[in-house]
Amino acid sequence: MNIVVCVKYVPDAQSDPTFNESDNTTDRLGVDGLLSELDEYAIEAGLKLAEAAGADDSIVTVLTVGPDKAADAIKKSLQMAPTQVCTSTTRRSTGLTRWRRR
Repeated sequence: MNIVVCVKYVPDAQSDPTFNESDNTTDRLGVDGLLSELDEYAIEAGLKLAEAAGADDSIVTVLTVGPDKAADAIKKSLQMAPTQVCTSTTRRSTGLTRWRRR
């Protein structure tokens, strides 16, 4: 069984978020980030599915796309022992998540 879990490096909810005035995107350079807590649950669910399948060849892959700091999310996920991890960095450090002001 092959299971892919997509995770996201997100700004720390405990920090004070700021937005770029020019395009209303989250300022990711000035804020510490981390692996989303919901994504931690998703990794755990993927690992449980692989275990329940009982196949020795089950593969759980954790995948993320983001700025260079997104590698921190992958490092956190490695502590949960997936079979493999994959990360793709973008040249842009902002603009991956857009927020609209209302």
